[in-house]
Amino acid sequence: MLGRRSVVLLVLSLLPLFDVVAESESSPEEEYRIEFSANARFPMDRRYCVGSRSPENCTLGGMKRNQIVLTFDDGPNAQTQRVLTVLGKWNVPATFFVHIGYHNYTRGTQNILNQIHRAGHKIANHGRSHSPLNGSTSSNTLVSYLLETHEIIAPYQRRRDIPLYRNPGGYWNPSRASLLNSTPVLRDYVGPIFWNVGGSIVGGSQGYSDAADWQCQTRGISANACAQGYYNKIIRNYRNNEGSLVLMHDIHPVSAPTLDRLLQRLSQDSVNWDFIFVQDIPAVKHYFKEI
Repeated sequence: MLGRRSVVLLVLSLLPLFDVVAESESSPEEEYRIEFSANARFPMDRRYCVGSRSPENCTLGGMKRNQIVLTFDDGPNAQTQRVLTVLGKWNVPATFFVHIGYHNYTRGTQNILNQIHRAGHKIANHGRSHSPLNGSTSSNTLVSYLLETHEIIAPYQRRRDIPLYRNPGGYWNPSRASLLNSTPVLRDYVGPIFWNVGGSIVGGSQGYSDAADWQCQTRGISANACAQGYYNKIIRNYRNNEGSLVLMHDIHPVSAPTLDRLLQRLSQDSVNWDFIFVQDIPAVKHYFKEI
């Protein structure tokens, strides 16, 4: 977990900006083995066995097939509040991978982070901006982007939270994992967090077998059709005995209504869907440890 001393030193200069209330938890802190994975598709890159090694207990990331993880990238902005309203309406949790640096950290941004935190959701690191995306980015830039966001979001980490990182664009390689695992503070993160729902639009006008809210936005696809694409992929994962780690964004106007229609559709199923945080995925909690 993040060392208390290192966090205090990092955020000292930012403390006047925050009004996050410290939390007290009496239960002992769970021990996690924390480090970056070398695999770009972590934690959906391999099957983990939870309990017995029977096929039904060996699933991608160790997730049960009725489990759904909602994640939102690239915020916060005004659309984040609309997403929060929908999540509150359906009483489901989510993890927000935020893009924040000193250049765009304002009182308004702080207020939205406070809303996410107080609603019980998790705040994770997506770097300072939608970069670095490729191998030409220097090591110093990669580290500085993560550290800059870390300093801002560290006060929002609860005692038992696992620090999480998702690389913009999904770009990753083993050298990045090695670099970040050797960097103080950042080596306490788990990542990169990939997904298996919402990567891109699959299908056509007759229906979508997967969807991506950012593509729905740029192509003018309705929230209803976009939500159906997300739903179809979740159902296909369920039938394949896989849980669903869903990628969405909280910066597009279509995202909140798409989320609302998706959750409405899921609520009508006979399946007892279980919404969990990224940090509750067994592969994240027990990274590369046999369960």
